[in-house]
Order: sequence, then structure tokens, then C-alpha cells
Amino acid sequence: MFPRCLLIVIAMSAPTWLCCCRSQPTAPVAKRNLLADVPIGTSSSEAIQIMTRHGFRCTVCNNAEFTANNWDGEHQPSQKFSDLNYVRCQKIERSGIVTFSKDIALVLDDSDRVSNVLQNNYGTGP
Repeated sequence: MFPRCLLIVIAMSAPTWLCCCRSQPTAPVAKRNLLADVPIGTSSSEAIQIMTRHGFRCTVCNNAEFTANNWDGEHQPSQKFSDLNYVRCQKIERSGIVTFSKDIALVLDDSDRVSNVLQNNYGTGP
């Protein structure tokens, strides 16, 4: 039989355990969700408004680098892209004791419209 105070501590900790176990969408699902909200061809100003509504902070980057993870969820090295014009959207989400950092590049074409999406997302915690 457990001491009564131990049961209270376990019961109070359970929500934290449940929250930290909440999974993030897989990379292909995340890309599909992003493209549903910000389809290829969206103007940069409209993309910024959409991403801001979803809680991201966005800035425009010109002739800049971006290091991306693989969208396919494969365990491949990150890839560095150079000389890109893109809208960089960043968001940090906390779930229990785990922190998820979302870093999205909405790559722009010469007409200032989204032509591709790149991501560099990762989680930190135990």
C-alpha cells in the first residue's frame, strides 16, 4: 500500500507526464498542414498574416541562409540553403517539460510569392 502523500504527488504529476507525451505531427503531415494554410503561390504579405494568426513571429530574409531538416522524416543530415529570399516564421511551444521549436522558411520566388517551404523543427527536453 502506498503512503497517502505519495499518491497525492503522483496524482498531481500525472498531467505533466501526459502533456510531455503529446506527439507533434510527423514531418510529411506538418508539411501538408502548412501547405493547406499557405499554398504555393501565396503572396509574402498574405503568408505573414496567416502564419501570425497561427502564433508565429515572421520576418523577411533576403539573400540569406536557412538550414532545413528533411520533410520526409528520414534520419538524414540537415541541408543548408544559401542566397534565399524567404519569410522566416518561428514559434516555440511547450508541452509539459518538452519544448518544441518550429522554424519555417516560406521560400519566395521573383514575384514575391511562396514557391517552396523548408523547416527546421526540433524538440528539447528529457
